[in-house]
Amino acid sequence: MLNDTLAKINQIRFYTLSIHFEKYVQVAEKKSEIKVTNIGTPQGSRLSPILFLCLMADMELWTKDSKISNFADDTQSIIIKDNVEDAIETTKVESRKMIDFFSSNNFVNNANKAALIYNSKGKGGEISIDVGGETLSSTYTEKLLGLHINADLKWDTHIKEISSELKKRMGILRRIKQKVPEDKLIIIADAIFNSIIRYGIAVYLVPTYEKEDLKARKLSSETYDLQVLQNKMLRLVHGLRISNRVNMLELRTKIKMMSVNQMSIYHTIMEVFNIIHNKSSEQISNKYSHHGRHSLRKNTNNFIRVPELHEHRNCTGFTYCGAKIFNSLPIKTRETQDRNIFKTLVKEWIWDEVPSY
Repeated sequence: MLNDTLAKINQIRFYTLSIHFEKYVQVAEKKSEIKVTNIGTPQGSRLSPILFLCLMADMELWTKDSKISNFADDTQSIIIKDNVEDAIETTKVESRKMIDFFSSNNFVNNANKAALIYNSKGKGGEISIDVGGETLSSTYTEKLLGLHINADLKWDTHIKEISSELKKRMGILRRIKQKVPEDKLIIIADAIFNSIIRYGIAVYLVPTYEKEDLKARKLSSETYDLQVLQNKMLRLVHGLRISNRVNMLELRTKIKMMSVNQMSIYHTIMEVFNIIHNKSSEQISNKYSHHGRHSLRKNTNNFIRVPELHEHRNCTGFTYCGAKIFNSLPIKTRETQDRNIFKTLVKEWIWDEVPSY
C-alpha cells in the first residue's frame, strides 16, 4: 500500500508558472523602449481578470462563520449572531482569517478602506472592533457599489444623496437647453438624469403594484419625492411651468418615458427574471422554488412561490414584492425565456397596466 502511494506521488509533476509582460508605448510607427515586468499586470490586459479570479477564487475557504460576497475587488463579509458579544468575537476571528488570506496572496490590506456596519433587530448601533491592529468603529451609513446603505437598513440617506445629484444634473440640462434640440435633449435627460434613479432602484424603492393602490395613487414617500424631481426635469426639457398645468402622465406616455414607479416595477421584474433563469441570487432562487409546507403558491402556470411572511414583518421586501409582481404578468410573458423578448413584453404590460404617475 505504501509503495503504491509513493509511486503515485512520484508520478506527479509540479510546475512553476512564470509570466513576464513586455510593455511599450506605440505612436504611429514609433515604439518606446520595451520594459519587462514579472509583477502585476498592465491595466486593460486580457489576462488580468483571469489572474485576479485565480487569486480570489478560494477566499470563502478561509472563512467559517461569515457569508462572503464580492464584486470585483469590493468584498463584503456578513456575520449573523444572536448577541453582540458573539458578533464581535466572530468578526475578530473572521477578519484575522481574511487578513491572512490577503497576505498569502501578496494583497495589501488597506485599513482606510475598511468599514463596519452593525444592525441589531432592525436598528443601527455602535460597536468597535480591533482588526489587524487597527480600531474599526461602526458607522451609520456606508457607500457600497454606488448605494448608500444605512445601519438601520433604511434608504433615506441614499434618497437624499441621489436627490442632490439629480438637481445638479438638472443644472446641466438647463445650461445646454438652448443649444440642443428638444428631441435630443430628452435622450440626454434619460441618460444623465433617469440613469441615476434607475441604478439600484429594485433595492432601494418599494414599488406600488396592487391595482387598488395604483388606482388610489398610493406611492411611497421616497417614490413621490423622486417623481417630483422627474416632473421638474420634464418641465425644464419641454420649456414648461407648473402654471401651464400640463398633464405629466400624458406627457410621459407621449415620449415613452417611464415614471419612477414604473421604473421600479420594471427593474424589479427584470431582477426576478435574472434570479429565475440565471440564479443571480441563489438564496432568493431557493425561496422562489421552495417546496416546503410554508409555501403560499404552487409552481403551476409558471407562477413562482411567494415567500411566507412572519406576522411582524410588512410586505415591502424585494423577495416578496418581486414574486407578487412577476405573478401578475400574463402567462405568455412568464413563460418567455428569451431576455430581449421578455423585456419587450414587460414594457408593453407596464404601459398597459401601470399608470404613469
